[in-house]
Amino acid sequence: MAVDETLLYPYLSKIERRDPLSEVARAAFLKLPIEYETYDIYHDIFKEGSRPTRACLIIEGIASRYKTLRNGARQINSFHLAGDMVDLHAGLLTFADGGVRTHT
Repeated sequence: MAVDETLLYPYLSKIERRDPLSEVARAAFLKLPIEYETYDIYHDIFKEGSRPTRACLIIEGIASRYKTLRNGARQINSFHLAGDMVDLHAGLLTFADGGVRTHT
């Protein structure tokens, strides 16, 4: 199923508020492969220790980055809102140092 590249426009606008991209860079960004997935509430998008294979753009809702503590509890390190890119650095890691979970 083809995914509409307009899903990337809000994030692209966020990037270009700081520094406009060249037309070539903008076109390359919009040609990035995209998969659209929806998740239920309290679903792990990335699990701690898994091998990251992609970054995740939050289109709607709220997600959090967490680490599991020795006693099994979760420590939330950050919240991500619609328009945030999660795990952009994923391609550089051999394993996820924390998990990402939905809240809405």
